[in-house]
Amino acid sequence: MKLRNHILLMLTLAFSFQNLNAQFGNIYVRKKFTKQIDSIFYKSVTTWVIPTPFVYNKQYYSVDNGASYLKAGFLGQNLKPNLLNKPGINSNLNIYTSIRIVGLGQMAVLAPYFVIKDINWIAKNDIAQQSTTAHTITKRPPNLWYALGVFITGSITYHLLSKPFIKKALKKHHQYQKLGSLKSDN
Repeated sequence: MKLRNHILLMLTLAFSFQNLNAQFGNIYVRKKFTKQIDSIFYKSVTTWVIPTPFVYNKQYYSVDNGASYLKAGFLGQNLKPNLLNKPGINSNLNIYTSIRIVGLGQMAVLAPYFVIKDINWIAKNDIAQQSTTAHTITKRPPNLWYALGVFITGSITYHLLSKPFIKKALKKHHQYQKLGSLKSDN
């Protein structure tokens, strides 16, 4: 099966199994991990589509001390209108958004670029039709390894490196809320 077909199959599996809870034998199609931090009213639900390298992450936050949770948004866009407009909060949210954009760029732009570059190299240098002399055989560049490395680092950047900044912003928000309630009590 060609590389393009493998990629299309993985994407099809990922999108079709995203909201499906199913099990085939001992193979789970979807695995959910939920992490909740009560001190800052933050909840993260990570869904891994097992036959693929795709992970979906939904983040929730609460500004009313856990009475209701709202989605943080793809790049944290739902947070800014609901959090206090303070310097520590805004800077952490901007860093969070920037890191998510960089990770997304790695996964959605650079990794496919290397895959396409490899497919183009294969099309131009049909190895099966080359003669076996040393002058005509060209070494295949490691573009697929580059794509895999870029996709993994982009995934780490997008999912792991950005999370501390949303947590710092929520922590500062709740600190400012507590200070504001203490000042109003006096």
